Amino acid sequence: MIAPRLKLVAAIHAGWRGTLEGIAARAAHLFNERGVSAAEIEVALGPSIGGCCYEIKEDVLGPLIDNWGELAKGDLNRRGAKCFLELRRLNRNILEQAGIPAKQIFEVGPCTSCASEEFFSYRRERKETGRQISFVGWHS
Repeated sequence: MIAPRLKLVAAIHAGWRGTLEGIAARAAHLFNERGVSAAEIEVALGPSIGGCCYEIKEDVLGPLIDNWGELAKGDLNRRGAKCFLELRRLNRNILEQAGIPAKQIFEVGPCTSCASEEFFSYRRERKETGRQISFVGWHS
């Protein structure tokens, strides 16, 4: 998340817990408290597990629907008895609801579970954790 005018940047992780709590919208509100309108914010939603692979159970599904209602329902895909979440799209919708224009929200990178040569995915590997790093900043 960046606000070029004031050179503010934030790197936010929004897995299912952060998404449930609206961490991306909270970051936008923090920018607003520092004098940045939502219309000035630009967001890159980085590589993440996609709806093709991100199966969720009732313990995640229920709270997401309770908290985000129709916003969350539109980002769920049912395949038989299984439910899959379009996590990045839900965060996009949450950010748009917070006032960030859709044209200023960019999706960067593939599904981390599908791109096994490029990314570690705990959900795919089902073993010890891997490490990834991301950063944002200003290049002079």
